[in-house]
Amino acid sequence: MTAILAFAASGIAFVAGDTKRATAMHPATKVHRWSTSVVFAQAGNGQQLSALIGQMMVCRPILGEDLNGLKAAFTQLSKIFHDQALAAQAQSRTPHLVDTDGTILVADADSGDIITLDFATGNCSSPNVLFGAGGVPQLVTEASVRWSAQSQSLDLWATDAISACVGATVDWPIDLLIVRPNDLGGALTVQRRHIRGLVGSGDPNFYK
Repeated sequence: MTAILAFAASGIAFVAGDTKRATAMHPATKVHRWSTSVVFAQAGNGQQLSALIGQMMVCRPILGEDLNGLKAAFTQLSKIFHDQALAAQAQSRTPHLVDTDGTILVADADSGDIITLDFATGNCSSPNVLFGAGGVPQLVTEASVRWSAQSQSLDLWATDAISACVGATVDWPIDLLIVRPNDLGGALTVQRRHIRGLVGSGDPNFYK
């Protein structure tokens, strides 16, 4: 389990996530950039879902760098890697510890939409929500409580909400990723890793 958040509005796409992974000694990267308008975060199954994302990236030049391209890559490849997750579970001596579920939260700056991709079912959905949340159940409550007070500073909002869920399956550092227009009419990508005790007062690049 993990903790990931997503926000999207016209011109802005933002995702955040913790970096704990049970099978890794070092912080894991769970936030990714698909293009200058699309970013996403992953939760759940670590090994096969990460392999799926790597293969999706390979297909990006062929299928397209917009949201439709990402969805097409997921749709074409997800069953292959989920079948591998099921096989790993069946072969494990501790199958109850092998997670075959997973979620990819996608934020799209062009449409302002948040998309949920379900690793287990292959379904793509577009919930009509202020923000997307995945992983530990309490994250929705923690993010909602902080939304009205900190929604203008997406980095502080996400860091506070995710850090409130720190425990056995969620931990620091917390990764943040945003794509938005720059002052020259192009695209700006900013990625930060917040360390416990060194968060600061908020980065203007993450202001909504």
